[in-house]
Amino acid sequence: MKKRYKVIDSNIRQDSMLHDYLKASSTNYAVLTDYAGIEAYKGSGLQSIYYQMDILCNFPSQVIVLKSTSQISILKTKRAGLTRRMIDSHQTAGFARFCRLLVRAKEGDKSLQQQLLDNELAANKHIEAVLLDAATIPETFKELAKAYSSNELKIIRAGQDYSEELIDKIVRHVLLLAVNLFDKHPNIRTLPTYGELANSYIFRYALCGLLLFIKWIENGEAINIKSERIQNDLIDLSFATYGTFFDGVLTNDKKLLSIYNEAKAFLRAFEP
Repeated sequence: MKKRYKVIDSNIRQDSMLHDYLKASSTNYAVLTDYAGIEAYKGSGLQSIYYQMDILCNFPSQVIVLKSTSQISILKTKRAGLTRRMIDSHQTAGFARFCRLLVRAKEGDKSLQQQLLDNELAANKHIEAVLLDAATIPETFKELAKAYSSNELKIIRAGQDYSEELIDKIVRHVLLLAVNLFDKHPNIRTLPTYGELANSYIFRYALCGLLLFIKWIENGEAINIKSERIQNDLIDLSFATYGTFFDGVLTNDKKLLSIYNEAKAFLRAFEP
C-alpha cells in the first residue's frame, strides 16, 4: 500500500479528521512542522498541551517530525531525496518517548511539567515575534498593489481568467519576493540554480505568499487587514508551503487548501 504523508494543520489536531486519517491505514503519516509544535505549546497551559497532542500520541509510529524551517531553508535543493532531508530523524524516532513523557507530566511529574511550561513560554515569544513582523506586511503589500492596474485588480477581485501579461507580472513578483527572502536569510550565500529554484522552501513560501496577497485583493483586505489576522495567515502559509513537498495538507481551512492547490498547479510549470 502506498505511503501518504500529510502535513498537519494546527486546527485539526483535536479533530476526528486526523484520527480517521491515521486509523484508516498504518501507511498514513502525519507530518509535523516546527510551527505545528509552536502552535501546540502556545498560550493555554498544561491541559491544553496534553489535549493538543492526544490524537497524535495514539499513533506515535505514524508521526514524522521535520527539521526547523531555518534548517530546511538552507537544504540542498536537488529533487532527489529532498523530503527525506527535511525529516528530523532524531525527533521522529523519539516521538513515542515524548508521548510517554507527556503521560508522566499529566500524572504529576513536576520537572516535566516545568519543561512543558518553558516550551510554552518560548512558543509565545516566537508568536510575538511573528506578530511584530506581521505589522509591516500591510504597508509592503500596499506598495505591491500599486504595480497592478485598476483593471487587473478588478480581474483578480472578480476571479476572472488572468491575461498573459497579468500572469507574467505575478511570476515576476514571486521571483522578486523569493530573491528578497533569500537575501535576508543570514545563512544563504548563493541562490539556487533556475532548475532547482522551485525545490527550495523559500521560493515556494514566496509563491504561497503572493497567492495569499491575491486572495486579500479578492476580499478587499490587502490594505486594512489586522496584524493578528496576518499572523495567522503567515503561519498558514508555512503549512501550505510544506504541503507542496509532501502529499498535501490535512486541514479544514478552505483558504489554506486553496493556496496549497494553486501553488501545486503553479509548480507543475517547473517540472522537468
